[in-house]
Amino acid sequence: MSPLTPAHDEALTILLDLFESRGLWYRATGGLAGNVHGSVWPLHDIDLDYRREDWPDIAAGLGAALVSPPTRYEDEEFRLVMAVAHIAGVQVEFCQLEDCAVAGPHGWVAQDTDLARRERRAFQGRALWALPLADLIAYKTLLGREADLRDLRRLKAHGAV
Repeated sequence: MSPLTPAHDEALTILLDLFESRGLWYRATGGLAGNVHGSVWPLHDIDLDYRREDWPDIAAGLGAALVSPPTRYEDEEFRLVMAVAHIAGVQVEFCQLEDCAVAGPHGWVAQDTDLARRERRAFQGRALWALPLADLIAYKTLLGREADLRDLRRLKAHGAV
């Protein structure tokens, strides 16, 4: 069973074509990264990290699909610069790599900006860049989302790392 709906599959194909054809850095995060590592939780949106310097090319490629340019966003879990697009009816959230922090138990924790912190993975008949499972587990641990962590720890225990 695929964790992707046909709309998510179409949106992901469009996004990968955009990033790969232009040689832009990206990595899947959130639920998509979990799916890449073997989780089957249903996706609500697609989360991608991008580099600030690539934004003009990304925006040009998104065209009318872009509904919100990079804007500072903050809530009880995140401080980041985020852009939003709607592709094939799917919300896509782009997080600027250089400006993202997550609320931890002892305050805000800046996320690692190391461009090497991604891995090429086969997923649904294609290859894409994703956050490594160990990094995804560390991120979800900071957020304290136990349901996500149970699933990710199960993947780790079964050798997905």
